[in-house]
Amino acid sequence: MTYYKVTTDDPVVMHRIVTLIRNMLGLMGNIAEVEAIRPKMQKSELILSFVALESFSSPFYDAVSDIMEIKYSAAGILSHMCSDGRGSWMIDYPTYDDIVQICPHVTERWRSRTDCCTPTRIWLPW
Repeated sequence: MTYYKVTTDDPVVMHRIVTLIRNMLGLMGNIAEVEAIRPKMQKSELILSFVALESFSSPFYDAVSDIMEIKYSAAGILSHMCSDGRGSWMIDYPTYDDIVQICPHVTERWRSRTDCCTPTRIWLPW
């Protein structure tokens, strides 16, 4: 997997990038809810991308609710992927325990419950 660093100080471009990331994570969250598909998502690079996004921030973008939605969605995807239990985890890195420890820390880093309007719910598949 190739990563590209996208940098811009243009608020309009940054808004488009954040919107794209937010929408892609929404779709990935829907996919992660499907139990039969989750094993196919167990790729180190993909999971590490979600780990990186759960700590996403930008000095050039100040729409806190969008950034919080990205963090929330990334953590939700990771939670779905762990929901089948340790026995279903098929990759060596990151480990199941690594990811299980990350998810609760996402909400601990949120400054306050007033930072965003993302609805909170237990991160479990429906």
